[in-house]
Amino acid sequence: MRDPVAKRAPAAAPSRAPEEEEAEEEDLPDLPDEDEEEEEGPERGGVRRTRNARLQAKLDQLAALGEAGRVRDFCALFLPLDLSAEEAEEFTAGLEADGERWAQIAGELALLASGVGVRRIVGDQKRRAEFRYGMVGKPHIGREVVFVCADGDWRAEG
Repeated sequence: MRDPVAKRAPAAAPSRAPEEEEAEEEDLPDLPDEDEEEEEGPERGGVRRTRNARLQAKLDQLAALGEAGRVRDFCALFLPLDLSAEEAEEFTAGLEADGERWAQIAGELALLASGVGVRRIVGDQKRRAEFRYGMVGKPHIGREVVFVCADGDWRAEG
């Protein structure tokens, strides 16, 4: 199974045609390119929170579960719905067994909820939101996670 929170190469090619990305970002405020140093961390004022109240509530809930160390509850609300029960259990058990990986993912969801260090949010934030941010503790390493909404429920994209 692919990790929903993925490391991204700093100069990755766009996954869509530029016209599609521009159309999706049309209602977003102008933001600097993700590679610009200015938005890399809280010391530079890099704060980007979603404008979608339901998505923000989900991020806040996931951050609270992460802070409380509730791995199973976190995974039940975070993982894509199209995963099999076996795949979801494998991912969850992996996080329970690897405290360092769990701390990283929980920390990254706390970062997304606060918006501190988020460089860019791509997507319409109604059906899809791709967060691009610096890795917790290593902000020079680019990370991304995509959330998609189905029937009002925001989940990580698998």
